[in-house]
Amino acid sequence: MHLPTPYSCLKFRISRNLIREWGEFWDGSQYESGHRIRSFVAGVDKKFLITNKFLISFLTNHGPFPCYLHRFKKLGSPLCACGLVGDADHYVFRCPLTAEFHLKEPSDEHRKSWFKNLRYNGQAQSKLIQAYKISNGICTG
Repeated sequence: MHLPTPYSCLKFRISRNLIREWGEFWDGSQYESGHRIRSFVAGVDKKFLITNKFLISFLTNHGPFPCYLHRFKKLGSPLCACGLVGDADHYVFRCPLTAEFHLKEPSDEHRKSWFKNLRYNGQAQSKLIQAYKISNGICTG
């Protein structure tokens, strides 16, 4: 006698396998952006779904930053208008042009808890967005 597998069981197995495969990819990733992301995010989790494009841009260091755009020959220099390398951390933590919107830079051992707080802190996200708008203005001239 053959009994069909319940839908909930199939859903659980598929979910478990996807998380396992995602975890294996996460652990084996050698990409530069993967290294940066792992410094802010502990590991794979179903709850780790970020839909805010600014948070994704911050995590990956991909966005309106001279450092990133220079890699693809979209800008002639990786430097910010202030003369320092223009990456996500520069605009969010250190650039004098975005000083009004700076966030407190976390120490290496607190990066994960800092980012977890950032995910749910609307005021901090607003500062991040403003810093990115300034960065975008610098990049588009």
